[in-house]
Amino acid sequence: MTYNELIWVIGLTAVLTAPTAIVLFLMGRRLTTWLSRRLPPRHLIARGVRINHVGEKEGAHD
Repeated sequence: MTYNELIWVIGLTAVLTAPTAIVLFLMGRRLTTWLSRRLPPRHLIARGVRINHVGEKEGAHD
């Protein structure tokens, strides 16, 4: 492999790797958001999501 071919391989790898990593990262975030909307609340507590149930506390009045 010549020096010129090596530079091309390195360049193409960089050009293809960066967009692929960005796309996979964004897809992962969308999947996480989609799953968090569909999971029951007991699974969300570990992720730091708390649901306030107004009116279910003792002594709550209308």
